[in-house]
Amino acid sequence: MFAFATLSLAALLGRTGLGLALAGLFLLGDIALLALMAFIAPCANCLIIATLFALSYAAFRAAKASPREPLGFPWLLFIWALLCSSNLVSLAEERLSPWILQGTPEASVRIYFSPSCPACRDAIMGLLPSAKDVAFIPVAENDDDLNAIAVMQGQIAEGSSFFLAYRRATEATPRPVALLSATQEASLRFKLLRNKAHVFAAGSNRLPLIQTHGLAKLPGIGSNAPAADATLPLQPLEFEGCSGQPSAAPCPDATAR
Repeated sequence: MFAFATLSLAALLGRTGLGLALAGLFLLGDIALLALMAFIAPCANCLIIATLFALSYAAFRAAKASPREPLGFPWLLFIWALLCSSNLVSLAEERLSPWILQGTPEASVRIYFSPSCPACRDAIMGLLPSAKDVAFIPVAENDDDLNAIAVMQGQIAEGSSFFLAYRRATEATPRPVALLSATQEASLRFKLLRNKAHVFAAGSNRLPLIQTHGLAKLPGIGSNAPAADATLPLQPLEFEGCSGQPSAAPCPDATAR
């Protein structure tokens, strides 16, 4: 409030030189804060205020500039733009949550899976007892996966359970084909690309990727286990080495890390 009140007063009095100096000083301080945010966490409201500081500096600079007194390259605005852009990218990544085929963002378990992944099938069937607290997040590794996910999406929209839709899309002979318009296909590809980006962001390069929020009710954890702590961060788990044979539980040779 003090900064903007001072800049407004300088503008009303026509003191462009003083206003430019003050706006540059405030913008320099804002650059330091933007650099700090880039290493900690982006803030949408802070970026709005930062934009107002940049616009104020640009306005005083434009008022001060003249053919007789060129001001040179706007280095402060250039550095500000770089830092603001990096914060905007971080903010977009933070706000762009994964697309969930079935489940809720508050689910205790998130499983990233591919329809063509045998290990994913074993992990999905192993989660059957706790399906009510699981978010199923699909990832397409090829066009066949894209078609299977589209089939599952259509069947779930019609009221089918996830497990029934999953088995129909992956085990039926011949495989059902989804009829998608160009717009629907583009939208689905974008959602799946978003999910794949979350897998890579979690530091994983293989599927399935299982994330638990607190102490989830996974198979093997008794009903007398302590309640999940909602304040704990998501912890990634990966199942590796599955044989790919159909079973009702995670494959016995899987290792979790």
